[in-house]
Amino acid sequence: MRDAFTLGRILGVRITVTATWFVWLFAMVWLLSEAFTPTGEGAGAREHGLAVLITFLYVASLVGHELGHALAARRYGMDTDHVELWILGGFAHLSRESRTPREELCVAAAGPAVTFVVAVLAAIVVGIAEGFAPSTLWEIATLQRSADTTVGDLAGLLLFVEGISLAFNLLPALPLDGGRMARAVVWRVGGDPARATAWTATSGRVLAVVLAGGGLALLLGGERTLLGVALLFTAWFVWENARAAMAFTPAAPLGVPVTAAQLMDPRPPWLAVDDTVADALRDTFGPFGVDRVPVLDARGTYRGTVTAGQAEGLVEADRPDAPVGSLLSPDAARDAPRVAPDAPLDLLARDRRLRRFGTLPVVDDAGTMVGLLSADAVRRAAHEDR
Repeated sequence: MRDAFTLGRILGVRITVTATWFVWLFAMVWLLSEAFTPTGEGAGAREHGLAVLITFLYVASLVGHELGHALAARRYGMDTDHVELWILGGFAHLSRESRTPREELCVAAAGPAVTFVVAVLAAIVVGIAEGFAPSTLWEIATLQRSADTTVGDLAGLLLFVEGISLAFNLLPALPLDGGRMARAVVWRVGGDPARATAWTATSGRVLAVVLAGGGLALLLGGERTLLGVALLFTAWFVWENARAAMAFTPAAPLGVPVTAAQLMDPRPPWLAVDDTVADALRDTFGPFGVDRVPVLDARGTYRGTVTAGQAEGLVEADRPDAPVGSLLSPDAARDAPRVAPDAPLDLLARDRRLRRFGTLPVVDDAGTMVGLLSADAVRRAAHEDR
């Protein structure tokens, strides 16, 4: 997990945030404070309070969106490792990929369904407080009435933000929810999950090009520079995720089933819970050139994963003799991503956690780590017939 901090648990799902999320949070409050401020005046307590309120409402709806995915996944027997909030929104880290088009469609649609409900509730508040006149909604959405902000104004702004978010998220392009829904439909019609992934990943690349073009146009035009930068950053995110999905898509179904047990390294580097961080850096991280290493107890039970950065942090804190086990939380063994030995290639090829971390431990039903699976091994197996 990249510099993630745990905020707490909701309905049994751990909510984490990355450092980039705090940057986004500050920028959101600052920009809204300025927007709520009358021309020629400085933002005061009222403006900052309104900005914090609308930001809180949006974050709450974002968490609700990701919990929608998590709860739908739970219905199909998938656990949620955690929900992560970051600079471009949120992401529910599920324990496995969908096994059927129906699972894919239901899990993907659950998040936008929550967003739609929030938008409808905001619209009801606007209708009660201000009426449904298009001109009134436009004034609210463009913050033209910030001098006398009402409950209707705040609800209208939330409606506008949720509406834009929902419309964008439903575009049929990976990695958006709309792309996953489109993938489920193509998978159901054609019966080939690999071809469905390739189709929606291509749509994602097209969307990334369009977003990048819009961002460059805004920057070259000298207007809405911040929006232009945001579009370019979003384009990069969409392109990279679409490219990764394409790279991991098998060229064709393989005649012989391939599983994680066949692709894993059965003798990977690992650490014991009582190894010191100084020894780990000297004997494992350095010699093997890795930045993530699984930790096992005396019985070979998987306890979690530590990074070189975590070990270096303890050394810098003058604690070189601290055991690597001290870097693991009580829930590390339960929450840490892993794959089962019998996980098939088609699921491994679509595992976002594997693409993100580069490696995942292969753990059997007894909790014993039997090997380490790399993204490169899966990529080679997926394309060996090309």
